[in-house]
Amino acid sequence: MSTLLETMMGQLAQQQAGKIGAQLGLDEQTSKAAMQTALPAIMAAMARNSQSQQGAQSLNRALEKDHDGSLLGRADEFIASGDTSPGDAILKHVFGGQRATVEQAAAAEAGVKSDQMQKMMGLLAPMIMAQLGSQKKTGGFDAADLAGLIGGAAGGGSQAPAGGGLAGIAGQILGGALGGGQSAAPTGMGGIAGQIIARLGDSHFQRIGQQLGLSPAMTRTVVQMVLPMILAGLARNASKKDGAKSLYGALERDHDGSLLESDGFIVDSDPTEGGKILEHVFGPRRGAIEEGVAKTAGVDKSQIAKIMAVLAPIVLAELGRRRITQRQSPEDLARELQIERQQYAPIAPQPSRGRQAPQQADAGASPIGGLIGSLIDQDGDGDTTDDAMRIGAGILGRLFKGRGK
Repeated sequence: MSTLLETMMGQLAQQQAGKIGAQLGLDEQTSKAAMQTALPAIMAAMARNSQSQQGAQSLNRALEKDHDGSLLGRADEFIASGDTSPGDAILKHVFGGQRATVEQAAAAEAGVKSDQMQKMMGLLAPMIMAQLGSQKKTGGFDAADLAGLIGGAAGGGSQAPAGGGLAGIAGQILGGALGGGQSAAPTGMGGIAGQIIARLGDSHFQRIGQQLGLSPAMTRTVVQMVLPMILAGLARNASKKDGAKSLYGALERDHDGSLLESDGFIVDSDPTEGGKILEHVFGPRRGAIEEGVAKTAGVDKSQIAKIMAVLAPIVLAELGRRRITQRQSPEDLARELQIERQQYAPIAPQPSRGRQAPQQADAGASPIGGLIGSLIDQDGDGDTTDDAMRIGAGILGRLFKGRGK
């Protein structure tokens, strides 16, 4: 059974994303992706507040007084009105003085402007309360029941998508903005990589997997390993002299984000173009990185090469979209890429000049970081393949931990 959060996300994304996007000046695809950040952020904060008996009772009283679920029957009218005043009152209570911080973090996560995220949350908050009110009414829930319902939704439930899904995004935002909150799932991804994962969705993972002879789950795992590597390679290049200007110019000329507007953008992505991008990003290390990931994941190098070539134009399309929507300068672009790279900081030791024996990665560190570390030679011998295999073995162990043998 899906969680309340997944149910709401499915209903709103299918029925209201385009209408909400029209209110905010966003296309439907971008609106859906932004909702995948906004909804769990609000739900996770509600769950946090409901952990105390007083907080749960306060929510219960608010639902009994003002939110019986009837808003769901006139959602089109409500969204068309653009009235965020009811939502503003809810969000003030939910986030307190940290509302602006959360909205800014969510906007950066989704690649939209802060005022767009502010309005989106203002429209979504009453609809979340309406859904909770409807659940309370039909299920006869009391305060304790509601606390459990919201907590399960914010936590992702047993059916939470691999990769942390919606709860993983919320955890990364609220973990920083609220000083704790829901923890991201072990494979949760935020930032640019997380946004691309959210855009892909299950149907695209299945489509890629069918083309390459991989299961959707394995395809997702490989993509989660590869995306941060491409982004870190771009970050490394952008940190060099004139590197940011060069990348910025390429986005201006060839990557405006329009690739992402098609529902079948994964098919529209040109792997030939992707190969050229990867050659520029990784240079002579491309083959070694592909081989290291392939051996770590237990798939063919040709499969990894194809996945990376398909993803590379999509990564640049997302960067191009952000450049336009956020009105970024070359410096802004370089800064965002460095933040992205730091999000998956290396879990392996820093490169040494000598040929010291490799050390084990910290088991509690980010499961993506070791692959980022393999972009630079970990042991100083000029060969990244063994580094990617060594670090990646621990990563895959954590990715599949708890899934059974």
